[in-house]
Amino acid sequence: MRWEPEPKIVDEINPQSQKQSVEVLTTRQLLAWQGDPQEYHINHLVTNEGLGVLVADSGSFKTWSLIDMAYAMGNKCETWQDMKIDNPGRTLVIESELPKSELQRRVRRLLDGSNGRYRDIGVDFIQERFDVHTPGSLELLLKAILHRKYALVIGDSLSKFHVGNESDPSFMTKTMLILRTVEENVRRVYGEPCMFLLAHHMRKFSTD
Repeated sequence: MRWEPEPKIVDEINPQSQKQSVEVLTTRQLLAWQGDPQEYHINHLVTNEGLGVLVADSGSFKTWSLIDMAYAMGNKCETWQDMKIDNPGRTLVIESELPKSELQRRVRRLLDGSNGRYRDIGVDFIQERFDVHTPGSLELLLKAILHRKYALVIGDSLSKFHVGNESDPSFMTKTMLILRTVEENVRRVYGEPCMFLLAHHMRKFSTD
């Protein structure tokens, strides 16, 4: 069933929209619809492709969780945090928050404390910050990601991929669109899906 808008109403809004229509589905039609199922790296949490953001307060173990996720993916574990890993694969962690000594300490502690679950394979690290609004920096980021065929790219954190104002919605929309083009370029080069997962700090903005 399709709803065709009244021509007179459309003319008043936008003369170019007369040929457009809106599809209206009943509940039964929606449930009967058959399409390609969503594929996941980690079942019902991290999809096979696209751009995702993990948002949480500072000090809420985002970085620990993401590095742990990276090793579960890279080591082709069956589960992560009791969630099934459907499509494991090599993972790149762009870690711009921690100094190298602290990153080394965390990785060593994670591997030593995994009871043999994780080995030092399947995960690569880059410790750089990239301003995706600068062509040279954006190109460097893309080349780094294309160094190997990564199933998952983790960026910690979103603030390290730009130098602008995160309270500006239009700027952040542009930033996310640029990052989405990075993911799309990786997918086009390798012909396989790639997921870009970013960490983002919740911040309290002053109202003064």
